[in-house]
Amino acid sequence: MRILPRVQRTFGILALAIMMAISADVMAATEDVVHMSDGRVLHGQIVSETPQAVVFDYMNTDLGISVTMTLPKAAILKIDRDVEVADAEPEAKPSATNPAQAEPGKPAKAKPAAAVDGISRFYIIDMEGQVGTDIRSSLYEGVIEEIKAERPDVVIIKLDSAMVGDSMLNYWTGANYDEDTMEQDPYRRMESIMQVMDDQEDLVKAFRVGIPKDIRQIVWVHDATGPAAMLALAWPDIYMTPEADLGSLGELWSSTQGWPDADVRSKMEKAWLSTAKGIMQFGGHSDNFMEGLLNPSLPFSFSCVGRQPFWYKSYQGDLPISVDKFGYGAKIRQTIDPRGFNHGWEFDASVCEDLLISEGTAETLEDLALLLNERQYQVMETKELSDVTEYKDEWRDKFDRALQAMKDYQKYMQRAGAGNALSNLQKAKKELSRVLAAVRTNESVAVRIRSMTRLDQLQIEIMLEDLQAQIRQITRGGRGGGGNRGGGLGGRP
Repeated sequence: MRILPRVQRTFGILALAIMMAISADVMAATEDVVHMSDGRVLHGQIVSETPQAVVFDYMNTDLGISVTMTLPKAAILKIDRDVEVADAEPEAKPSATNPAQAEPGKPAKAKPAAAVDGISRFYIIDMEGQVGTDIRSSLYEGVIEEIKAERPDVVIIKLDSAMVGDSMLNYWTGANYDEDTMEQDPYRRMESIMQVMDDQEDLVKAFRVGIPKDIRQIVWVHDATGPAAMLALAWPDIYMTPEADLGSLGELWSSTQGWPDADVRSKMEKAWLSTAKGIMQFGGHSDNFMEGLLNPSLPFSFSCVGRQPFWYKSYQGDLPISVDKFGYGAKIRQTIDPRGFNHGWEFDASVCEDLLISEGTAETLEDLALLLNERQYQVMETKELSDVTEYKDEWRDKFDRALQAMKDYQKYMQRAGAGNALSNLQKAKKELSRVLAAVRTNESVAVRIRSMTRLDQLQIEIMLEDLQAQIRQITRGGRGGGGNRGGGLGGRP
């Protein structure tokens, strides 16, 4: 009587295992079939789904590889889910007559994703933070080379840089205070305007001239105010997020008005505005449009014939650019900083689309792909792109340490004049050497140290040599110097 229950239990476990195996076979033998509006039928598995798009693992049986793609729902006719798959054919053995098959012991070489059924590869470059430090031309040298080697279908420059806000408060005006807390913030600091524009010009040329013309480039603006507006306008194909703003380039003009001599003022205005227009002309914009953005003292208006924009340095166009009621009102802003300087016109995303400055508005990457008419795409992930994303935190960490070393250097130099000169000078030398190492190895650190202390690499090297000479003099029985030498913190260039 005790044997029967054991047999029943054993049979039950065996049956459960068989049922689980059968279920697994059934589950493994199903697929999702997506019917596209262009006539293609894609077989694979749905990974995730949103109201706008389907993330799909597509299996290319010819190549023997799986590709994850994002399919806009607007391009999908219907989806057949959990369709049973017919028995697969036996795997063919490698043969000399079939070069597509791998040799024994060697993996098959897969074709690049761009060659798989028209799936486009998106190469998305982050340009986030401050122009001149977070965004520098040298940072993207490896990116340019990788683009030329990999030849993605679409290069998307994701631009997020605001003059007024968390990342760039009063960036060009020289203020270095957090307006919310009234505390000094070394990241919100003026660099030389001409230095920033020179580097922007190098950056734009690298992309617009260095990358082959058959590789599509677009800018996806999340924010582009202040110097970043020049970057955005250096590309003809601009798309924006719904919350994005573009403009506030008038600071260039207002900065030139500080020269009391009229002749000098006129020459500086011409030089700075000409450089700025030279950058933006890569985007194919009219001279009147660029001058209207750069010089807030000019009248400015817009007309449209078909899809062709016309800009005027007058109010004779159909739409005067004005904050008054006969213009766009609150959608067009003239930004004035706390000191009363006019930063010029700033437009939101809807105005940019209406005035044909941008090609459209896209909140998500799926929305952008739809506007680009890219029905299936794959986002490329590379080490170069990862390095660009991490650079902002890396250089700021180096700058923090270099800035602290500069403060410690000044502290020890002051103590050297009060006594125990040799020990304090040696400590000062150690700290100044740290500053020099950071300046030598990181351009962004060098730019920011220069703007805060008025010291460039050459000047720091001279200071270090002078310090070493003082130490040698003391060790040989001399008295030595001391005191606070070199640039001070908080100075403007």
